[in-house]
Amino acid sequence: MDENEIESYNEDNPDFEDEENARSAEKRQQDEALTTTPPKKGKKSISKPKIFKDEWLADSTFMGWLKKVHGKPHKAVCSACDVELAAGKSELQKHAEGKLHKKKAESLKANKSLTEMFSQAQTAQREAAKHSERVKVAEIQMAAFFADNNVAFRTSTQLVGVQKKVFKDSKIVQDMTLGPDKCNAIVRNVIAKVETEELAEDLRNTYFSTMVDESTDQGAEKNLIIVVKFLSPRAPGKDKPRVTILELARLDSTNCSAEALWNAYDKVLEKHRIPHDNCIGLSCDGAAVMVGRHNSFWSRLKERCPWAILMPCTCHSAAKVSSIACSKLPSHVEQHLRMLSTYLGGSPKRSAELRQFQEEYEEELKKMLKPAATRWLVLQPCVERYLLLRKQRSLQGFFELRCFEDPDRKDKDAHEILAQLKNPFTGAYMEFLSYVLNVMNEFNAMFQSKSTLIHKVYERSHALMKTLCLNFMKEDCMDKLGDINVTHPHFLLPLEEVELGLGCNEALSKITPHPDTPETRQALARDITAFRQKCLHFYTTAAKEIQCRLPLKDEILRQASFLDPAVFLQPRSEPGALKDINGLIMHYKDKLNLDVNATVLEWRKVPHTIPQRMHEKLKAMPMEDAWDEIRALKSGDDKPMFGNLVKLANLVMVLPHANADAERGFSIVTDVKTKKRNRMGAECLNSICVARSSFRSKGIDCVSFEVTPKHLSKHNKDMYNRE
Repeated sequence: MDENEIESYNEDNPDFEDEENARSAEKRQQDEALTTTPPKKGKKSISKPKIFKDEWLADSTFMGWLKKVHGKPHKAVCSACDVELAAGKSELQKHAEGKLHKKKAESLKANKSLTEMFSQAQTAQREAAKHSERVKVAEIQMAAFFADNNVAFRTSTQLVGVQKKVFKDSKIVQDMTLGPDKCNAIVRNVIAKVETEELAEDLRNTYFSTMVDESTDQGAEKNLIIVVKFLSPRAPGKDKPRVTILELARLDSTNCSAEALWNAYDKVLEKHRIPHDNCIGLSCDGAAVMVGRHNSFWSRLKERCPWAILMPCTCHSAAKVSSIACSKLPSHVEQHLRMLSTYLGGSPKRSAELRQFQEEYEEELKKMLKPAATRWLVLQPCVERYLLLRKQRSLQGFFELRCFEDPDRKDKDAHEILAQLKNPFTGAYMEFLSYVLNVMNEFNAMFQSKSTLIHKVYERSHALMKTLCLNFMKEDCMDKLGDINVTHPHFLLPLEEVELGLGCNEALSKITPHPDTPETRQALARDITAFRQKCLHFYTTAAKEIQCRLPLKDEILRQASFLDPAVFLQPRSEPGALKDINGLIMHYKDKLNLDVNATVLEWRKVPHTIPQRMHEKLKAMPMEDAWDEIRALKSGDDKPMFGNLVKLANLVMVLPHANADAERGFSIVTDVKTKKRNRMGAECLNSICVARSSFRSKGIDCVSFEVTPKHLSKHNKDMYNRE
C-alpha cells in the first residue's frame, strides 16, 4: 500500500480520529508534568502482626488451653482444639467464645485433672521415699554414734525418745525408731558389713600384710584378731598404708593350737574371697605356736605364700630382751618394787598416812606406780617414781614409824620394805635400771608408732645393739655385731670401766663401810665388784638376746631402707651408702613381674636423674609424702620415671614392722566388752571393733562418717538376720 492509500485509509477509518485525540491528550499531560509538581499520593494503612505475651497464660480466659509456640512469636496454639492461631488477644478471645472450642476445653479440663492427680500422687510418693531415706540416714548415723563411742545399745530407745520430745518440729526425728535390736542390726549388717565388704574388695586387688594375735576377753572367750595393712586404691594420689581390723574370729578356748589358729584365719579369708597369694608378710608375737619353724601358724602361711616374710614383733622382742636381762639381777630388786606399790596402793589408809608425811615434810605428793608383769614399758616409769620417792624423807620416815609401832614384827612387809630402803645397793640397782631401760624403751616406743617404719628396723636394731655394747665392750671390736661373741674376754672392757650410768656411779660412790675397818672396806669392795658383775651379766644377756631376736643380719630389711628419701637419693659411691637392692629385687621379681635389669638401672640412676633442687625437699618430707612426689615424676615419653622402683616401694611399704596394731585392736575389745557388757555376742563384738578400727584408719568419726547408697541398700528387713 503506497503512502496516498495509507493516508486515504486513515481518513476513512472512524477509529483513527479517536486514537489521534488520545495521543494528543497523553502528550499534553507529559508536558504539564514537566512544568508542575504532582500531588502526593495517600499512604495505605498496614496492620502489624501481634506478638504473644506470657502474661496471657495466667489469664483465666486462656488458662489451661493456650500454649506458646517456640520460634514463632506471632503465633499461639490451642491445645484443646489442636490448632495454631494468630497471637492477637482479640483473635484469641473470639476463638475462646466458639462453641466447638468450649466443648473441647471442658473435655481437656477433665483429662488434665486426672493427670494432675496422678502427678501429685507421684510427687507425694517421691517425697515420701526421700523422707524415708532421710530417716534411714538419721538412724544409721545414730547407730554409728553408739558404735564409735562405746555406748550401750539399750540406751538407744531413751535417747531417741528424748530427741522426739525436744525436736518436735522435726518430722525426721518424729519418725525415727531405734531400739536396741535395730541399733545392733544396723551396726552389724549395715555399717560394719559395708566397711568389711569394701575392705575385702580392696584386699582382692592389692598386696597386704597381716598381723595376728589371740587373747581372752572379759567374758573368758578366746578371740583371734586379724589386722591387715595395705595401700588403699580408694584414695588416689594418697598412697599411704592403711591399717585396720579385718575380723575378730572366735576361737575354741580348749584348742588354740597352730592348726586351730590357721583354720580360723583361713576361714575368714575364704569367707571374704581374699586370695592368700596377696599376703606378703606376717607379724606376730614370738610364741612357738605362731613362729615355730615346724607346725606353726607361720609354717602354714609360708606354704601358701612362699614370698611372704616373717617379721617377729620388734616391740615384743625388745620387751623380751628386757625381761630376760632383768632376770639376771637379784630378784629382790623387782620384788621390792612390787611389794612397795602393793603395800601403799592396796590400802587407802596407808596412802593417806604417806600423804600426811609428804605434806609435813613439804614434799611433792606422789604415789607409787605398780609394775605390770606383761608390760615392760611400765617398768622404767615405776623405777623413776621409786627413785623420786626414795629421795624424799617422807617415805623412809613413814616406814620407820610403821616399824617402830610394830615391835613384834607382825607387819613383815613393812620391815622388809624398810630394810631395802636402807640398803644402798638397792638404790644403786634402781639407778642402773633407770639408765639401761631408757635405751630399751626408746626403741620399743618408737616401733609402737602407727607410721610406716619398716625401713628403720634394721638401722635402729643395729643402733640399739651398738649403744648397749658400748657400755661394756671395746669400741674397735664392734664391726659385726650380728655375729660377735659378746662374752669373749678379749672384747670386754675392764670391769671397773663398764658404764653403769651417772646415777648408779654416784650411788656407788656414796656407799661407805660401817664401821670403817680394813675388813669392812674389803667386804664393800667385794660387794661392789659383785654388783658390777651382775650389771655386766645384764649387758651380755641383753646383747645375746638382741642377736637372737632382732634382725641384725636380715638382708631384706637392710635393703628396705631404700624407702628413706635420704638413702634413696644418696650417691651409690659414697661411704656407707646402700650400694644395691638386688636382694629385694630378686625376692619379689616374680611377684611384681619386675624387669630386673630395668629396675637395677633405675636404682643406679636415681641420684643424678632427680633434679638436685628436689633432693633437699624430698629429704625434709615424711617418707610417704616423699614417695608421692617420686611417683609423680615422668620421663620424656610421659611414662613413670621410676616405674619398677615405685612398684617395689609400694609393696615394701606395707610390710609390717611390729604387732602393735593387733594390740591396739585388743584395746578396742577391752574397751567394748566390759564387765557390764560381758555377755555381748561374738558377731556384735566383731562388728563394733571393725567399725571403730575402720573409722580410725580413715581418719573419721561418727560425725564425719558419710552414709552412702550402699548403707541405705542394706537398711531393710534383712539386716536383722544373723550368721
